[in-house]
Amino acid sequence: MASVSQSVSRCIALFALFSDRKTGLTGAEIAEHLGAPRSSVAALLKELSELSMVSLNRRTLTYLPTLKFAQLGAWLTDPSHFPPTLAELMEELQRESGETVTASWPIEQDMEIIRTVKSRKPISFVAEIGQRLPLWHSSVGLAFLSSQTNQQVRARWEKDRRIIDTIPDLETAMTAIDEARSRGVAIVHGGVFTEASAVARLVEYELDGRQLVVSIAGPETRIRANQQALVDLLSEQTRI
Repeated sequence: MASVSQSVSRCIALFALFSDRKTGLTGAEIAEHLGAPRSSVAALLKELSELSMVSLNRRTLTYLPTLKFAQLGAWLTDPSHFPPTLAELMEELQRESGETVTASWPIEQDMEIIRTVKSRKPISFVAEIGQRLPLWHSSVGLAFLSSQTNQQVRARWEKDRRIIDTIPDLETAMTAIDEARSRGVAIVHGGVFTEASAVARLVEYELDGRQLVVSIAGPETRIRANQQALVDLLSEQTRI
């Protein structure tokens, strides 16, 4: 079982390396980065080549992921997989607010951004698809948690506190969640990124059985200055 787990970890690390470097890599370079024996890396690359997940350039002796690999998860970011009405709503929120608008869903101890409409302002919140935000410290996380019962929140907190080092104490978390319930939106200033703020709200849409949260995020000074207008905008446009 340990060898299987190690192989899976190395496989994921390999594709993460390709994503980071965005270029072909030799077997030696891959082994050095993964901190693995060359023989183990050679076996992994051979297996992935046979599955058509990576290809070898025999002239340069470098490997690259194949388009077949790229296509396996492409449907996740395909616009047709996302609710069209919500996509239009996010575009409208961006036009009205001028800030970056994101849609996220819960995944493990985080909220993962699955769609973003970027601000056109020179200084703005930069959000990327696949980016994760901590469940217990972000506005999108608090918006999601506010939809859960107190019993569910406490059970999740008991589980997560064994995994997360920086989780807030339960009383602080419940206070923030109660405030989000009272307002109808969650607001966090500087909770994840210094000098960045966001206003978030759970929406009526689900994707693959997961609830979605929409947020408006930007520099803290701008969000604070326009906070009530952004709360009103998000509440009105996403009314459940």
